[in-house]
Amino acid sequence: MRISNLTLLLISNAFASVGAGVGMIAAPWLILQEQNGLVIFTGLAMILNLALFFFTPFVGPIIDKYSRKKLMIGLRISFVVVLLVLFIEYQYNFFQQSNLIIISYYIIGTFFYAINIPLRTAFVKDLFEKKDLLKVNSILEIENQIAAVVTGGVSVLLIVYFSLELIILANIILYILAIILIKKIKHLPPKTGTQTVSFFVSLTAGIKFARRNGTETAVLMISIIPYIIVILFGVIYPIALINIAQASNETYALIELLFGLGAAFCGLLLLSKFNSKIKLKNMLSLSLFLFSLTTILQCYFPTYWGFIFLATLFGFSNSFVRIARQTYLMENTESSELGRLGALLQSWTMLLRAIFMAIISFAITNFGPQAAINITVFISTAAFLILMTILLAAKPTQMKIWNKGNPNDSYK
Repeated sequence: MRISNLTLLLISNAFASVGAGVGMIAAPWLILQEQNGLVIFTGLAMILNLALFFFTPFVGPIIDKYSRKKLMIGLRISFVVVLLVLFIEYQYNFFQQSNLIIISYYIIGTFFYAINIPLRTAFVKDLFEKKDLLKVNSILEIENQIAAVVTGGVSVLLIVYFSLELIILANIILYILAIILIKKIKHLPPKTGTQTVSFFVSLTAGIKFARRNGTETAVLMISIIPYIIVILFGVIYPIALINIAQASNETYALIELLFGLGAAFCGLLLLSKFNSKIKLKNMLSLSLFLFSLTTILQCYFPTYWGFIFLATLFGFSNSFVRIARQTYLMENTESSELGRLGALLQSWTMLLRAIFMAIISFAITNFGPQAAINITVFISTAAFLILMTILLAAKPTQMKIWNKGNPNDSYK
């Protein structure tokens, strides 16, 4: 394992996760506190996710063609520029809209996350050996969850009691430091020979990759469900904590901190010898079962202490699925195809987010937050049962390394 590269990657990713934490966790909480916040946020989220559903497949061929290191740097530079614009707007208030910065923060945070996930996955694949991927993903998950979740939770308090201006400025500085660190990473990109193609050809290429390896793709698509549910709970928590548990901003921050601790513990556990005793597909089954069980427990204990105690288990089980899925994807996909396949999976994620966000919003508006929690139980349980059906029905020859071939075959 290239320790120097790993150290640089960890620190730079931690700095970048700060902005993601504010955008993905703190911003939704603050938007939902406003009048008609649920309508505003869910409408915004659905439009944004649908836009990303069409946009992200186009990113895949770019990831596979150009230097992933340069793309990582370019993405962060773009984010810094946008943050500078928000900082100037905060200073001078040109548009006279108090919610504009928070909403903008959520939008750019979502875009950054959607592009960064397939890009970072491909970048990590280039940097490390196959035998190290589970350990690397476990370490990255520890760092990512602690940085993003803790930052998001703390930001809720900082924005309420202090100024958003300081948070934006801190993020700008941290992203600049992240760029400097990534530049120091030693990266020798593989020669892929991927052609630059139109959006529709790119989308077709990803679909062909998926169809060529149907069982593997189905496993990856189903294992995304826990992440979707965590996003949904980002909407459910603020409303449920107030309406059901009569909680405060401090409680939400505490839940996010406990979620991060659970995620970190999961990463530490998988770094131990435990990871050598179980196959990846079994890890996916076990982790999805644990996540489904957690949603069931949350359904039966929608109380103040229920939310607090189960936050750690949510963090643990979600990270368990994420680490297993990322490692499964990296180990079983050629580097020359990873960008396109990762982008396709991210597109699928955005579509599910849009659909389930609409369902959850309707449930909360008409039946209350408890109904929304019940829906997450149905979704997670169905996902687990579908995954088990796929794995049990698949022939041993189907559960193998992705088909190897010319990376441009799918364009023919």
